[in-house]
Amino acid sequence: MRRRLGLGLALFVALTGCDDSEGTTASTTTGTGGAGGAATTLASSTSTGSDPRPHPGKNAAGLNAGSCPGGPGTCALHVWSKRFGDASPQYGETLATDADGNVLFAGYFQGNMDLGGGTLASPGGFDVFLAKYDPSGRHLWSKRAGDSSDQACATVAVGGDGSVLITGHMAGNANFGGEQPLTSAGSSDVFLAKYDASGAFLWNKRFGDGLGQWGSGLAVDLDDNIVLEGGFTGDLDFGGGAISSIGPNDAFVAKLDADGEHLWTRQLGGTGSATTYNLVTDPSGAVLVVGWFSGTMDFGGGARTSAGNTDVFIVKLDADGQYLWDQQYGDANAQESEGIAVDGDGNVLLAGYFRGTIDLGGEVLTSAGDYDVYIAKLDPDGNHLWSFRFGDDGMQAASRIVVDAFGDVLLTGHMTGSIDFGGGSLVGAGSLDIFVAKLDAEGGHIWSAIFGEAENQTAQTITTDPYGNVFLTGYIQGTADFGGDPLMSAGSSDAFLVKLGP
Repeated sequence: MRRRLGLGLALFVALTGCDDSEGTTASTTTGTGGAGGAATTLASSTSTGSDPRPHPGKNAAGLNAGSCPGGPGTCALHVWSKRFGDASPQYGETLATDADGNVLFAGYFQGNMDLGGGTLASPGGFDVFLAKYDPSGRHLWSKRAGDSSDQACATVAVGGDGSVLITGHMAGNANFGGEQPLTSAGSSDVFLAKYDASGAFLWNKRFGDGLGQWGSGLAVDLDDNIVLEGGFTGDLDFGGGAISSIGPNDAFVAKLDADGEHLWTRQLGGTGSATTYNLVTDPSGAVLVVGWFSGTMDFGGGARTSAGNTDVFIVKLDADGQYLWDQQYGDANAQESEGIAVDGDGNVLLAGYFRGTIDLGGEVLTSAGDYDVYIAKLDPDGNHLWSFRFGDDGMQAASRIVVDAFGDVLLTGHMTGSIDFGGGSLVGAGSLDIFVAKLDAEGGHIWSAIFGEAENQTAQTITTDPYGNVFLTGYIQGTADFGGDPLMSAGSSDAFLVKLGP
């Protein structure tokens, strides 16, 4: 349900620090696109709303009335929402928050975007964008990276000191702010760039050979070490010696220190193909990676062979990269996962979508038709605690899951048909609508919401801040009402950023 861009041959990125040079904008006042701003000439808009809390029986924030049985206070309230883009496509892909409740927002775009500090213009292909906002939605700084070829940001992460890291894939030459550009060895290389909290460049690195490599997931542990994952064909060297792919698409996990120096690398490979999209670290520093695979792969505990088209896998490594355990879930149909999270006790939350049946360790779950959502909780050793299925004969797919500071679970994705998380049926209005659900630590319903209309609205990422506020990004076509004034796209896909209360 997620895309990786095809890459061209040339890349030059003009990405500098937090100043007013080309490719970077900075703002310390509300300005265009700020929390209280109106629509801008570059199709960037912000909505705050004066009384956003839903009332009993009123679909005030795109919230299904049946999902709010307790009335006011039991559903998420709209805080602010923003849309960015022009007639060209723009995609919100990834989010992270810092200890102060600021939010980092990244993705990729064509055309023009005003993220709040002035116009960022793509010269041709897809370019990376990165922006930071304060808790009120005020623009702090923003950056553009790219030229006429394609560059894509997959994940943003925040260190304990507020530093910002991004990863994704690139081709050609890329200067993320240093004196020398990075030069791709092939059609797609992994990039990793680090900035301080104010957006000033710290360092960047490139990894890859003449074939294809891409960064997908990124996390920073409690010691500010960096854990990076993605996929590759050919050879890949993070500083500890090259690893070579065995099949058409192997996965990697690499750990670097805060300065980007190599600590360890782990290859997840075989004659089959593995796709990874997300990783997390737990309180002990252990690393958990989730994705799906086809054919035969070895994740560290011996060969596993998929039962069908694609099976879900989850792998746990300790802080030194040593294998701890892995799990496989699937049948002869397709099962996939993009969402993983851990709670304060090291329990694992897993979310994705499936056809057919999936046995996560409890009762076997059976889809109602097309893809259905599944969610599961495992203990730190990978043992099943609980699992649920949500959906009807339409298509429902979970894209991300997160655990907030209070142990509650937030889940997002997109859907057709209807879905019921326990608070009443959420009914889609069109091709694809966005859902958000908040569940307690046992999977019990707290609130759930649906956003969208007749065209496509897609959720890519959800995250929370230390206070339990919820942030959501993705892209919309047509109109989406998150609780303030409706956001209306200027083209086929506009990026959005939404903040909801706890």
